[in-house]
Amino acid sequence: MDIRTKISILFGIVVGGVYLIVSMNRMNDKIQLPEYVFTEDMEKADKLLSELETKKEKIDKVLDDYDRLSAELKSLTYRKISYEKRINSLSQVGAISALLITILLLIYYWKRSNDRNQKVQTFLTILKRYNELIYSLPKEEMYDKDFNLAAQTEEKKAKILEYACAYFDLVFEAYYLNKEKLIDRNSWTTFKSRIKMAISKPAFNQSWYAISEEQMYDYEFKKFVKHLISS
Repeated sequence: MDIRTKISILFGIVVGGVYLIVSMNRMNDKIQLPEYVFTEDMEKADKLLSELETKKEKIDKVLDDYDRLSAELKSLTYRKISYEKRINSLSQVGAISALLITILLLIYYWKRSNDRNQKVQTFLTILKRYNELIYSLPKEEMYDKDFNLAAQTEEKKAKILEYACAYFDLVFEAYYLNKEKLIDRNSWTTFKSRIKMAISKPAFNQSWYAISEEQMYDYEFKKFVKHLISS
């Protein structure tokens, strides 16, 4: 290959290379966006992203507030329900308690009235028997201020002791009923004054000493009669 051929080939390569470079530059100029447009779009994109972040933060804050308010509302609702349940429960307990107290008071007053009536009835029964016995006693002997049991005939003495025994048996019955609280206190006070008046008579107190050791009276009753005689 001579020198001319080499120079021609080299020249062709240089020319072709220059043409290729120029062509590529022209293509780049056609497809490349202007720099200022690209920069403006980036700024807009950054601004848009910033606004989106701000809105996202606001939305997150709103959602957090919503969750907080929902939780508070739920808590208030539960407390209200619980409070209403407590109020209803207390109201029901109060109503039931008032009803029970009323029933208990009615039972108490009914029992008290019934006990009072029974005591009065018991007293009236004892008083009736007492009066019948007193009126059946021989007044000449039983109410004689100068009566002397030892001076009586055996027959009359036995009769007087029989009357006295019936009398003190009835007194013991009344004493026992009072001890068991089956006679009203005021009624017993009245009844006791009548007993005291009767056994102050010689026939009664002398007969008492004669029969008290034989009859099965307890110590407290004997003490009670002795006190009435001596008072």
